[in-house]
Amino acid sequence: MKIRFILFCCIILLVSSCSKKNVETIYIPEYLKQYGVFQVGSYWVFKNELTGIIDSSFIVSPPYFYFYQSSDLSEPAIQECDERYEGTFLGVSNLIPDDYSIGFKSGTEGNCLKNKTFQPGYIFQEDQFDSYKEINSFDSLIVNNVKYYNVLNTQYESESYKGDSILLTFYLVKSIGLIKYDQRIGDQDTTWSLLRYHIIQ
Repeated sequence: MKIRFILFCCIILLVSSCSKKNVETIYIPEYLKQYGVFQVGSYWVFKNELTGIIDSSFIVSPPYFYFYQSSDLSEPAIQECDERYEGTFLGVSNLIPDDYSIGFKSGTEGNCLKNKTFQPGYIFQEDQFDSYKEINSFDSLIVNNVKYYNVLNTQYESESYKGDSILLTFYLVKSIGLIKYDQRIGDQDTTWSLLRYHIIQ
């Protein structure tokens, strides 16, 4: 009886160890981190091109990394990252590695951007109200007399609760982040462009 019990325990341990080895962990790739993970002390100063108002966003707490796993433990554990911004322009960004998505949110705009990939030529339709357009890339773009290189550009389309169309356009640069943001709600246009920044990665 004792030998049977020991044998049974060995089988259980062997099966559990094998199942653990088969569970994949998906980490945020370094490529994606360069667009959305910044350390305390980083800041961005933007100018509203319509009103001339200056606004800033800055990091006051380290990026928060965590792992998400469904109740089905055989599914991969997925590393995610939330980056908290202070200021009125941006509130938080969220990075998810399995579909190369990065989302920016602010207190007033809600979900501003949720790219489903950082590869050109990809279109994702989430539902009848929201769509995320393909990622374009530019060799260079001049913003406030500064020339930026290897710029990614994407658009997010939605509809407000009043029925107004929403078109948000984003321009991002590796190791800098957001350099320009265009917002059109109905017939109202707003553009925020980067004036200066200090990045710590």
